[in-house]
Amino acid sequence: MMQTKLQENTVGKINELAGESHIDTSTLLSKLIEDGLKIELLKRSTRLYAQGKVSMWKAAQMAGVSFYEMMAEIKKSGVLLQYGVDDFESDIRTLKKLKGNI
Repeated sequence: MMQTKLQENTVGKINELAGESHIDTSTLLSKLIEDGLKIELLKRSTRLYAQGKVSMWKAAQMAGVSFYEMMAEIKKSGVLLQYGVDDFESDIRTLKKLKGNI
């Protein structure tokens, strides 16, 4: 269980949105947190990819999205595609691991 403190105006906005959406506040908060987490994971993975610290496959895995979703996110963010021999070899290793898990 987690607890957090929210500003009063934030609580009001959440309650208003929950009412408009016809869902309880707890369900709305859970959805907002999940959506925010996905956005932050995509940002982190994109940043690490842009810094050359991870391959696109690894970035996709870290963000919990498909390779193609990661590629679209990288393109949307304006990061240049970086794909060299090391990336290719890393992707081959990742694919072999994934194949072993099927």
